[in-house]
Amino acid sequence: EPRNAPDSSSNTKKKLSFKEQREFDQLDEQIPILEAEIKELEEKMCSSDFSVVTEATARYKEITEQLEKMMTRWEELAI
Repeated sequence: EPRNAPDSSSNTKKKLSFKEQREFDQLDEQIPILEAEIKELEEKMCSSDFSVVTEATARYKEITEQLEKMMTRWEELAI
């Protein structure tokens, strides 16, 4: 075994606590659901009905902000 070999522990991902693993798993399930809803809302925002567009736009803004926070946290846990 070569003495100059890089420390393998620095290349591995940190071990998540039970709570963190549970949060990671939940995010892994929730993110695709929000992404699917965003696609649906994008279609509704093309509607000729102003009230549908207004409602979809408000929800879209809310979801994209939520999704951004979830993705950031997912990335933190995935490292």
